[in-house]
Amino acid sequence: MPQSLIDVEAFKTVLGVGDLYPDADLEQVCQAATNILLAYLTMYSSHADLVWDATENTVTIRTTRPHGFTVGLSVVLRGFGLEGWDRTVTVTEIPALDRLVVTSAVPWEDAPVDPAPIIPTGTIYAEYQINFYTTVPEVVEAATAIAVDMWQSRLAPGGQINAVDFTPGPYRMGRSLITRISGLIGQHINTGGLVG
Repeated sequence: MPQSLIDVEAFKTVLGVGDLYPDADLEQVCQAATNILLAYLTMYSSHADLVWDATENTVTIRTTRPHGFTVGLSVVLRGFGLEGWDRTVTVTEIPALDRLVVTSAVPWEDAPVDPAPIIPTGTIYAEYQINFYTTVPEVVEAATAIAVDMWQSRLAPGGQINAVDFTPGPYRMGRSLITRISGLIGQHINTGGLVG
């Protein structure tokens, strides 16, 4: 899993909440903001929608489109929906442009014998780049802005912040969530992901 772009202690300082709320709640918001933002950024990754031919340590995965991974590359599997499947593995074979054969030192639990759909799709990241954006200041600021909006929507009655005269503010969790930070992440946006 990509490392959270937001440090929980720094997030507490931004919110001014100290130890008022459990760290687990704040970490969840920080990781959710990271996941939302990374979906829009350029990364060496691919989605997978099918697993088949799984054995104890080797599995074949189908990607949703042609990928650019190479044999010997270390990749991170995330969100495969099967117990114990989020892990770092090595690409050992590429039978087709939309197929990967990966091996793991640790056996997979509940490896499917027949083809098993992955719903929602899993993600395969190149390990060397998975935490690249943790050192990019404008991306970290964008993630923090998203996390603050998420936290405020969580606490505000009805999910909307009200002014002192009880006038409801604009809904901040819609499409404008990314639009508001697009200036910060402009040079890092994955333009291939914007086409329908």
